[in-house]
Formats: sequence, C-alpha cells, structure tokens
Amino acid sequence: QAADIQKYDFEIAGAGSGAVEDTLRASAQLALLDGKGAVSPFALIERAREDVPRLQTALDSFGYYQNQVDITIVGKPLDDPGLPTALDALPAGNGVAVKAQVSPGPLYHIGRIRLRGTVPPGARQALSIASGDPAVARNILDAGAGLLSHLQEDGYALAKVDGPEATADDGAHTINVAYTLTPGQKARIGAISFKGLADVNESYARQALT
Repeated sequence: QAADIQKYDFEIAGAGSGAVEDTLRASAQLALLDGKGAVSPFALIERAREDVPRLQTALDSFGYYQNQVDITIVGKPLDDPGLPTALDALPAGNGVAVKAQVSPGPLYHIGRIRLRGTVPPGARQALSIASGDPAVARNILDAGAGLLSHLQEDGYALAKVDGPEATADDGAHTINVAYTLTPGQKARIGAISFKGLADVNESYARQALT
C-alpha cells in the first residue's frame, strides 16, 4: 500500500485574483485541509474529486454558469488509472503537486426580472438588482430579502416573498429571475396606551408620537 502523503502543494489557476479566487480557496477541502496532517493517496484523490463540484458551485455563485474545473495530481487527471501507482512510487517526504485548472466561461447577467402576485406600489423600485447586472447569486437572494423588508416597512406585516426562481438562457448568457409577492392586508395602528407614566403627562407623550 502507498505511504501517507506528508505534504502537498495546492494551486488554483485560471481564476484570476480577488474575490473569486478567495471564494474558491474557501470552498476547497484541498485548501482548507492542506497542512492539517498526512493523507493517504486514496484520500487525497477522493478529496480532489469532491472538490470539483464545490469549486463549480463557487463559480456559479459569481455568475459563471458554464464553468469547467479540472484537477490534476502530479500532472495526472483524477480518472487516470495510473494515478494511484504514481503516488505510490513517490519517495517518502516528497511534496505532491495538486492543481485545479479553472475555466470560468462567460459571465452571465441578469435578464428579465418578474414580480408575480399582488405587487404594491413602489415594490419594483425597491429592487436592489436590475437587468444587465452580473448574475451574482448573493445579490439575487439579497434582492428578495430586500423586497420583503420593504413590504414590511410599508405596513404589510405578514408579507411573504417567495423565490427567486431563476431560469438560465445559455444562448444569451442571462439569468431570468422571478419573485412571487403575497403582501396580505396592510396593517393599521390600533389603540395606543401608555404604562408607567409617573412624572410625564399622557397628553405630552401622545404629542411626542406624532
């Protein structure tokens, strides 16, 4: 059986720099577990295989929905039947090169934005995204939460916002987004009473509310 690998060097290529690469590294077990102890050749290969969909999901979140991720170990792809033998043959203590080659593909943008259900006045203007923006998943999710906050602040205390429902147009490289609004009845302020008024006149307190 192959000896445990004491050290490997993990590299991500093709992602550029900045937030995308930082997120890829934060998503990859190969990066998070690097230097955390020896790993068997089989476990290293499995770790790399599990990281492929993790890295693809991270790229999706930035709007790169046609991405490709290929991971190699000592220059061999993960499906190479000779990879376990190659790792077995390495001298003890040698570092192992692990490389994730990332091809993000085209950046998708937000296409059509639909608000379904009962849409109160001003709701569309409260959207924090617009057609043409990069289709960053976090921004699309935050826009739904922002719509809900707007409705609640506008008096719809029991409002619901479902979605987003996202549909990709791979030809146009766009993501069409839909939210379903259920605002319910607008809440009204009922009777206002005061408790604990010892040294303050109630009429003064009521005046201060206006």
